[in-house]
Amino acid sequence: MLVLAVVLTLALFDWNHLRGPIGRWASDKYERDISIDGDLDVTLFGWTPSVAVEDLRIGGPDWADEDDTLRVGRFEGSARLQRLLAGQLELTRAVVIEPEIVLIVHEDGRRSWVMDDTGPDEPTRLPLIERLLIRDGRVRVDERGRGLTLDAAIDARELAEGVGDEDERSGFRLEGEGALNGQPLTLRVLGEPFVQLRRDRPWRFRAELTGAGSELEARGQITRPFDLSHFTADLSLSGPDLANLYLITGVVTPNTPALQPRRRPGPRRQPVDLQ
Repeated sequence: MLVLAVVLTLALFDWNHLRGPIGRWASDKYERDISIDGDLDVTLFGWTPSVAVEDLRIGGPDWADEDDTLRVGRFEGSARLQRLLAGQLELTRAVVIEPEIVLIVHEDGRRSWVMDDTGPDEPTRLPLIERLLIRDGRVRVDERGRGLTLDAAIDARELAEGVGDEDERSGFRLEGEGALNGQPLTLRVLGEPFVQLRRDRPWRFRAELTGAGSELEARGQITRPFDLSHFTADLSLSGPDLANLYLITGVVTPNTPALQPRRRPGPRRQPVDLQ
């Protein structure tokens, strides 16, 4: 009877009662305002426990001019129970609606999205997400040391929604404009749909970056999805001097004569052709 009572209590429990305690605990732990201002719903029973959160807000550090690091209109996620019992997080599905992400880099190198800066500086490693959907997202970047700003739209969908439009044919799309030391900057990233991802199956992408009188195109793959410390890419560069790319990439390169992009034989492939 006791077990049945516990099961019924968890099944009927109103998880909204925990919004305040969760927000206060997270705010104290990470020393920034964190809150759930909408509904919180958790389903514990089944092989894929799930959670749905509305109006999630993660504030920025004190020096970030009161800009929130993250706002999400709605998040839905489900995880494999077997992995959870083993102490690992593996999401079978994640849906992110209307995310607003603000990434600020201070002149002294501090980054607004780093929640715990007491440990070593390591590449971002996210849990594996087998299916990821993003709708109506925006990303804003402000790297103050290099005068770099970017305001971009971001979406990820499983299926093509407009075959005649090359942007819509791509599963993942990030596209935006900004400035670099007062000069215009554009960025475009296209990638495969986030469907049935596995650690041993690379995720392929294409990126085009233009600014400071130079153009950079990358075709590559993240060899272990969501582990950003493992990726490869072929680069195509053009511009008056290779050293100018420091303004875009932050990597010191030698002075060179003018660079021209390498011509590929045959007809030009469509930007979304990642085969």
